[in-house]
Amino acid sequence: MCNTLTFNTYGISSSHVLNSKIPQLEDEDHTLVYACHYWGEHLKHATRDDSFRAQAQPLLRTFFHQKALFWLEILSLAKAVSSAKKSLGAAREFLEGYDNDLAVFAVYVLEFVTHFEYPIAMAARHVYVSALPFSPSNSRIFQVYAPRLPNLFSVTSGRREDWSDAPVTGNGHDDEVRSVSFFQDGSRLASASWDHTVRIWDSKTGEAISPPFKHDSSVWSIAVSPDGKLIASGDLDGALSIWDSETGTRKLNLTGAHKRVIESVAFSPDGSRIVTGSRDKTAKVWNTTSGEL
Repeated sequence: MCNTLTFNTYGISSSHVLNSKIPQLEDEDHTLVYACHYWGEHLKHATRDDSFRAQAQPLLRTFFHQKALFWLEILSLAKAVSSAKKSLGAAREFLEGYDNDLAVFAVYVLEFVTHFEYPIAMAARHVYVSALPFSPSNSRIFQVYAPRLPNLFSVTSGRREDWSDAPVTGNGHDDEVRSVSFFQDGSRLASASWDHTVRIWDSKTGEAISPPFKHDSSVWSIAVSPDGKLIASGDLDGALSIWDSETGTRKLNLTGAHKRVIESVAFSPDGSRIVTGSRDKTAKVWNTTSGEL
């Protein structure tokens, strides 16, 4: 994989064209695409003995210090940018305790992907046109790769110095996000959208960490229980749903809980009750377990 990856591997003529406007690449190297997509999965299941890690280390060092951006190009064209986070996580785990500096660099690349996943997924060349130029000036990904790309755009003002003040974006909903709620420890958050779904996100990376929980209509309100085990959501049709946050199982589906949209939901401090507020001018308190008023 490292031997094949180069800048603009497939020779795209314009730096500004969206992936959707690029004809199917007839000469696409499916072996390369497979390697780019699944190397992390293979590494995840590889042996952790030092002899194997000694063989893999120089390959991973070359990959991270010279080829990582070219890899993201291929994933973009293969519509697989989202798989990058799992591969980078596998690399970090594989390297920890053996080459901690390289393990940390895997985290630096993960930061880059987390903040620029959407533009990179839209257009492969955005790796260089927007993502790298707008990376914080103190970030290792910028410091390592910018000198290798002499024709990189120069951002004269407005660029951040560090990732810490850069926003994290989660992409996955297909319509407006109406409400969000953090889990108690802040590690995750749940979102309610007009696309009829509830989703759970890693608050540090922006990665969706569960399949969508599906309502029959637009979801307007959401709350996470104090212990993080349950999610309550209210929808446009006045239905109240209570979900198991780990499995996505709908534990209660109270259709007709209200006559109009449920605009607000909240758990009691002990999690035993849920209060809902609706545009039908009523507020109701429900038993979390039985669904009784």
